[in-house]
Amino acid sequence: RATSLTDFATASGSNYIPRVTSAIWYPTMVLVPGATPALNVWYMFGPGSSGNIVRRAFTGAYPTASNAFGTASSITSLNNGLDVPGDPCIRLNPADNFYYCVCTDGTVTPTTTLIYKIPATNIATNGWINVTTDLWATIGAPPWGAAAIVDPNLVFIDDKVYLTFAASPTAVAGSFSIGMVELVPVTFLATGLVAQ
Repeated sequence: RATSLTDFATASGSNYIPRVTSAIWYPTMVLVPGATPALNVWYMFGPGSSGNIVRRAFTGAYPTASNAFGTASSITSLNNGLDVPGDPCIRLNPADNFYYCVCTDGTVTPTTTLIYKIPATNIATNGWINVTTDLWATIGAPPWGAAAIVDPNLVFIDDKVYLTFAASPTAVAGSFSIGMVELVPVTFLATGLVAQ
């Protein structure tokens, strides 16, 4: 942990834990604040060895020891019958108090981007609902992302929704660029122009 972005690079001692959990790849973190810091619940989601997205939890002010997160629970409602969904990102939408998960389809060259949602009060359950099976369905994926669209992120701001992502026409290292597109708030389908 750090008090500024620049301090992350030099965090040490009690501010640095080499491994808070294992067997979760490309994780995303969700903090549910408690009535006091000791009651905070930290959730870590990511692809696990089970073939599904898994969730682990830690309760406390902040994780303080290696492998502090508990047992992995498979979140099968995020699988959608695909390979293990990749690069999950979970964010709370303040407009409707739902958590939204955006992820890739989990293939070797992912170009399909999916979105799921769950009420904020149900974050500890397996009740995710698919919102869209491909947010590019209306406008199509950008040609410079023909081989891979990865690392999706959701941004909720001023009652609007944006997706940031990395994309490549060849999926070769060094060929990726950053993109951003607006999403329709109800359908979560991409709309308008795609910025690169």
